[in-house]
Amino acid sequence: MSIDLSRPVSRTEAAWADLVEGMSKSWMWSAMAMQDIKMRYRGSLLGPFWLTISMVIMIAAMGVIYARMFNMEI
Repeated sequence: MSIDLSRPVSRTEAAWADLVEGMSKSWMWSAMAMQDIKMRYRGSLLGPFWLTISMVIMIAAMGVIYARMFNMEI
């Protein structure tokens, strides 16, 4: 992306250009996210799957709790 230096760029235009450029580099922020997850859970036996397992446990627990609160069948 080339910037025209003959006129000053407004902050709004610069913000939109930055947003578009960041979205076009999705490979970079997805790689950084995966690296962060791997580094955070590298000592765990379950590793990155712990995120998925904990989310399933939370959803199941909330389902049971709300079913009891509102007298509904699971």
